[in-house]
Amino acid sequence: MSQLLLRQLWLTNWRKFDDYLWEVQKPVSLFCAPNASGKTSILEAIGFLSSSGSFRDALTPDLINFDKELSRIAAVIQQEGKPATDRLEIMLTRGQVNGKRTNSKLYSLNFAGKRKKDFIGQFGAVIFCPEDMRLIEGSPHRRRRWMNYLLATLDDKYAQALKNYEAILLRRNKLLSDIKDQKQGKEALSYYNQGLLKYGMLLQQKRADLAAFCSQLILPLDFNFIFEPSLINEERLSSYLDKEYIVGHTLIGPQKDDFHLQYNFAPPSQPARHLNIATFGSRGQQRLGVLYLKLCELKFNESVLSTRVGENHRPLLLLDDIFSELDESAQKLVISLMEDYQTILTTAQEATKELLVQALPDNRLEVVDLAS
Repeated sequence: MSQLLLRQLWLTNWRKFDDYLWEVQKPVSLFCAPNASGKTSILEAIGFLSSSGSFRDALTPDLINFDKELSRIAAVIQQEGKPATDRLEIMLTRGQVNGKRTNSKLYSLNFAGKRKKDFIGQFGAVIFCPEDMRLIEGSPHRRRRWMNYLLATLDDKYAQALKNYEAILLRRNKLLSDIKDQKQGKEALSYYNQGLLKYGMLLQQKRADLAAFCSQLILPLDFNFIFEPSLINEERLSSYLDKEYIVGHTLIGPQKDDFHLQYNFAPPSQPARHLNIATFGSRGQQRLGVLYLKLCELKFNESVLSTRVGENHRPLLLLDDIFSELDESAQKLVISLMEDYQTILTTAQEATKELLVQALPDNRLEVVDLAS
């Protein structure tokens, strides 16, 4: 049975919140309020404390109240099996406070300043929002973003490699474009090739490890996770050079990676027939595929954090108004997760509130009034 991981949350000048304090009372917390009331901003703040990033891809200045210089988000968490709590805080600035230059993000743990890499990952948070419904049938970029967000949040080496790879790729593509236009010679390309290989191979190995982890999980949804890398190695990079000189950009590597989910479409009495649900699945099956990915994300978070500290660390489950997107069987599966994970969810629908009130005992469900 889930325990309280998040105990308190403070928001100061965060989005539309000037000064907001929430004392968490129960393992499942439901923010039921009209649209544009700030519900999603609360989930965004919790996710930000976990990963130092916005799942809405917002820039730091956009998170600070319009006429303020800085914003603070802070939380008290208590890991399972630990008697003491930890206080986490991130201060966000526009790069200047009281006329003095400062970092855009400042981190502290129990009031002691921390570097970003030593701060993130103090707790896990898995966010499920309506945009995720397009993970299956959407573009490969969306699926790569899912892998990057999950891996970079939990693995500083991956995050740094991704940053370095993207910077090198940008410069290499500019050079290839100049070579194509005969503005530069080919000699300088070898320097960028070395970095592209070093960081690209690391990214693909960690993505392959993630795919292998997902594939070995035993979950109530029976899908196969198929990683489709655009393999990068010295031999392949050399073999594509002539084509790259012609087109003027890099043709292989992690920026081309993708994955898909396979589902067994055969009746129980017949041999298995695993097919790509993006192509052959119904809309309902595709949404189950998205739910499968979120289950994988939960388990991967749990595994990495438990391995890191040697204890059982369950991530928070954050659900942003997704119940109306799910059919009845998927809703029941999500509700069953609330037994094992502290869950914070939002809705603008009274029907969702009624569903949860009926499905969960009173001692587990807290309906939070944003006006209080």
